Amino acid sequence: MSEKMANDGVFNNRYGFATSIFKVNYDDETRTKKFREIVKKYAQKRLIFTDGTELMGNETYVSADCTHPSHEGLEMIADNWSNVMKNALCNG
Repeated sequence: MSEKMANDGVFNNRYGFATSIFKVNYDDETRTKKFREIVKKYAQKRLIFTDGTELMGNETYVSADCTHPSHEGLEMIADNWSNVMKNALCNG
């Protein structure tokens, strides 16, 4: 979105949501942690930010490629993120 959003993630009654990486099962956890910190730093200034590990905290729901969510992981993300969105829209 080219228009700057307010600090609470809302601009002209439009909401913007952002998340970081959900869960990655490979050796370079330091790089993943740094990436999450960068996304959070910039996203939470303009969007409603939810850490990806809060949306999919079950590492067994990562697919065989060790990066992407499995079908179960996608369902968990959808359920959890829809709750975040409902709370923002209903309580915002």
